[in-house]
Amino acid sequence: MKIAIISDLHLGDPKSIMGNAQTIDWGYKKFKEAVKSRFLEPMDYLILLGDIMDFAVSRYQEAYQAGMVFFNQLVKDSIAREIIYVPGNHDYDLWHVIEYEVNVINKINRNQPVELFRYSVPGILDDRAKPSFPSLALRKVTANKDPNKPKYAGLFLDKITVENTGKETHFNYAYPNVYLVNEEESILITHGQYFETFWALSGELALRVFSNDLKIHDPSQLDLAELVGINSPLSQLSSSGSGQAGPLTERIQAIEHMVYDHKTDRLGTYIDRTIGILKIGLGLIGKIALIFFNLKKFILNKTTSSEEIQFNDEFIQKEEVRKRVLNFYNASLCEIIAMKNDESSIDIPIPNKIIFGHTHIPTSWGSLEKPNDRPLMGPNNKPIYLYNCGGWLTEAKNGQNIFHGAEIFFYETGKGMISVSIK
Repeated sequence: MKIAIISDLHLGDPKSIMGNAQTIDWGYKKFKEAVKSRFLEPMDYLILLGDIMDFAVSRYQEAYQAGMVFFNQLVKDSIAREIIYVPGNHDYDLWHVIEYEVNVINKINRNQPVELFRYSVPGILDDRAKPSFPSLALRKVTANKDPNKPKYAGLFLDKITVENTGKETHFNYAYPNVYLVNEEESILITHGQYFETFWALSGELALRVFSNDLKIHDPSQLDLAELVGINSPLSQLSSSGSGQAGPLTERIQAIEHMVYDHKTDRLGTYIDRTIGILKIGLGLIGKIALIFFNLKKFILNKTTSSEEIQFNDEFIQKEEVRKRVLNFYNASLCEIIAMKNDESSIDIPIPNKIIFGHTHIPTSWGSLEKPNDRPLMGPNNKPIYLYNCGGWLTEAKNGQNIFHGAEIFFYETGKGMISVSIK
């Protein structure tokens, strides 16, 4: 089995160095060189670990055009036989579309009852000497019985490369986790957005507000499907909301760049206008306006002094973040236990390593530097080591566009995992 893992390409975002709808640039060439120097033949799976097409800041047209260029090039260069796509927060909308296609559109087309969304569909790659199943498994997803066809592919995105290359691309969709198991270790692979407050907020508030009235398997701990489901409305809105807001999209993008670049003059003007509108109101609205007025200085100070999570190498060291990682890890363990109980053929050892993306600060495989100088302690009192794929965006800083580097993780049967830094 030969695998590569990359994350945070942000196709469609002009700050991405991986390529856009017009060109395949320096970033893709570096990626291709790293892959071809490792594997002469097409690898079995390329795992795209989230934030690949960027619907959050780009219009659908821009994101899919950039995606088409990237996927066409993968076919032309014979990079991988199949793709495992694990959406992140910027392309969460793709996971919603897949759920809708599988559980609603396809069911109606076949005159079958519409089904509930799954929320969590783990991918399992078992590379042990006696695997539970050959190659990739997607839990409770019906496999194609035709040996001449891909095991799971067949949804809409497969067609994205047909017009240009004459070939389909075989996409397998897992969310939010892929589990890679071999004789030596068990690795949890996920995008990592649920480590951040915003993307996990709905679930955390729901447990506090609704308490025992929430119909979940355990009042003290959400399992993975529950965690994803409760956070889905906010995730979907934030994934596609600003990128698909018509004339407002350009202004939202401008505000995002103001925050990223710590330029607050225009942002202050927008806040002043909002306060002015609220001041017109009386009673409660007037009081809200005063609150906004008093918070304006705080907002601007926070904007100018805070460091964006995308490029924050201290993010994973914060205690609140580490608690959230453990909460996500425990939710994943609930899923692993459920798989063992429901399908005895699926036996995943407790993962002791996590590969994620999201924060754009790469951590090499085997590195003893941050964040692994202080590993998490799991429920079995064993250390959990964290590795980051980095990202393919540039950060605007002091008038310059800075690339912090990306990490490509490679796995090969009998040789284990390594990573290659792109700088």
